[in-house]
Amino acid sequence: MADDQSLNELERYVQLMYEAHSIGPGVLPTYLAINKSDLAENRTLTIEQVEEFVKKHQVRGYFETSAKTGDNVELIFRTLIIDTFNKDHNLTELWTRIANGESIATSNGKNKCLVC
Repeated sequence: MADDQSLNELERYVQLMYEAHSIGPGVLPTYLAINKSDLAENRTLTIEQVEEFVKKHQVRGYFETSAKTGDNVELIFRTLIIDTFNKDHNLTELWTRIANGESIATSNGKNKCLVC
């Protein structure tokens, strides 16, 4: 998302998701990717608009990402995986470890697993 139109379109898709699955805000672990962080100077979307959307839909967080540079792309997917499959992790601690380039894989005796 980089502009107001993207946010309006996302609003429509979120409503369709709620209706299709008979759920409401906050049920699914949801994160918002604000794309094109490498073109931030061209962005018309404000942080206030993003934070309003996040609050309204009980989104668990948002990340400024760039498909071009890869900034925060892996981080948002790792966060979603961890949040979906392992509620015992402290996400703030894991984000810090990932940002510092540390491995967050754990071993279950045989295999290394991101969320085991």
